[in-house]
Amino acid sequence: MDSNLGPSEGGRQYLRRPSILPRIEDSLSEEEEGALKRDIIWGGRRRWNEDDALNTRIIDDGRPRLDQDAWNLTPSQSATTSYAPSMANSSNPLYPVKPFAPSVVNEDESDNKSGISKYTYYSDLDAEKFIRKIEGRAYNVLNDTYFLPTDEDEWTRLNKQHLAFMVALGELYPEPQVVRAVLAPAPTGERKRILDLGTGTGVWATTMAHNFPEVDVVGIDLAPVPLDLESVPSNCCFEIDDINLGLEHFRDSFDLIHARLIGSGLKDFQKTLQDVHACLRPGGLILWVDVDYDMYMGDEPTYAPFALEEDELRPTQNQRSWTQRVVYELRRGAVGTGRSDLFTMATRLDEGLWDDPMLDPDTCRTASLYLPLGPWVQGTTDGQTQRLKYVGSLMRQDTVSFQRASQAVMKKLGWNSQRVEKWCQLAENELMTMDTKLWARIRYAWGRRRGADGSAPSLPPSPKYSPELGSEAAHISPWPYYFIYTTREQALREMQRRNEGKDITPPPGPDIRNAGARAPEPEEK
Repeated sequence: MDSNLGPSEGGRQYLRRPSILPRIEDSLSEEEEGALKRDIIWGGRRRWNEDDALNTRIIDDGRPRLDQDAWNLTPSQSATTSYAPSMANSSNPLYPVKPFAPSVVNEDESDNKSGISKYTYYSDLDAEKFIRKIEGRAYNVLNDTYFLPTDEDEWTRLNKQHLAFMVALGELYPEPQVVRAVLAPAPTGERKRILDLGTGTGVWATTMAHNFPEVDVVGIDLAPVPLDLESVPSNCCFEIDDINLGLEHFRDSFDLIHARLIGSGLKDFQKTLQDVHACLRPGGLILWVDVDYDMYMGDEPTYAPFALEEDELRPTQNQRSWTQRVVYELRRGAVGTGRSDLFTMATRLDEGLWDDPMLDPDTCRTASLYLPLGPWVQGTTDGQTQRLKYVGSLMRQDTVSFQRASQAVMKKLGWNSQRVEKWCQLAENELMTMDTKLWARIRYAWGRRRGADGSAPSLPPSPKYSPELGSEAAHISPWPYYFIYTTREQALREMQRRNEGKDITPPPGPDIRNAGARAPEPEEK
């Protein structure tokens, strides 16, 4: 594909390197836009760099444009993308298998032993193999456990979510000093490697590749990443795979693994957790990040009970949450159909990784990051208030988009279309009026892999986090709703406090008669 084509040439429409910020700005209210346009977002400076913002090119039907002449592979692998054995050896006709697929190129001896195939990827044609259309939205075809779309609206939502996490945390990751030390150049000269599981739009992976140019970054997702070749740093590449099928080909290969918001797509969380940890090198760091599917409310976050059918007649009540009800039903459907292991994910990450046999317990931590769903929180300073409201604005937009995307799933679970649309509208009204002051909680868990002596190897000093040099994040006041737990006992006490009020009778599920009589599934195109 000629990279010099203009916006309307070739019969397709292109978005030429738009940054995240203008796309977000287009959807902000006047109040939110005013906060975004100020030169000072908090504490005197912006935290992001326009050059680091996600760059995308979208073709006219919303499919990701993957002009990958090589996607940063070596010359001998030109015009190919590497696929994991779980994909290459699949019986699904979508995945070519050696030696019958005409698109498989010559492999070296090591590739034949491992079973990894090199597969030519033509972006216009092959992108269609990895998505399907349902009610006008695009979904991945590899894994029906993960229920959210993969299209331009979803990418915009994910980028807002990423920005909210980064602004709140002050970094791309927790424990920044440990991360930088883990990624410091090895004395042997061996390059360090990062694995980003559930890479989504690729924004985290590409930013890490920019920030650590001496480190190789691999991103994995169920669907093509919406990036052009020129948008991807030379030390970054992407693969399409379903990690439920295993990660044996990556064993002992990475110094840092980032697994963000993949829990809803995992069928056996404990197995995947073990597979992921086995991909670490000794001393390597795992960072788990996932969302709590319970909402919280009030100035001191406590559990927000879900709204009931009777509350439809009282749309202004604010003691129970429609946002919570929508999320509750999505979780109940995912778990009840046997497709998702969300409860195991929640327990394992909230209890922490101290008992994991592969990890050094002295390096393990858990954390809770509370993010307001709307610009309603007041800080102790003007700068802190501005930061809280900006994150709240992003998270409100994220949640509204999530609810809109979830309507097709709720209908598939048996809920009446009119009821689904009404509940989502009530939830959106709730978020916009902010009469119910809601929080989302992001759960973190991390630790480093043991070495041969049973402990994680000591970390080398790194000038990137020396006290003399400091970092930009060091000048930002800590997020007031971020809590780190250094022992299992602390984590369990916090779980007990957080679970108060959750032992309530589940609401009625979708009407069985309605579920049995509902219309056929939307045609997949």
